Amino acid sequence: MELPKRLRQGYVFNIEAGKQALTNIKPLRLFSNIEVNPRPDEKNEGAIVVEIILKEFEHKISRVQIIDGKTKHF
Repeated sequence: MELPKRLRQGYVFNIEAGKQALTNIKPLRLFSNIEVNPRPDEKNEGAIVVEIILKEFEHKISRVQIIDGKTKHF
């Protein structure tokens, strides 16, 4: 999945494009939490930095053994 052009560095931030990007990310169900933290850019007056923090779901592994048609979970 690629970041929309309107949200790339150097473009004027568009809140609606940001909301649409989040709407597109959520159905993927890859992240347990998504935080969007806008803040003023200390280097460029009038600019903002938008930090996006993604927390992945915890990966779980299950071992299964099938013997004579009976399933055994570990």
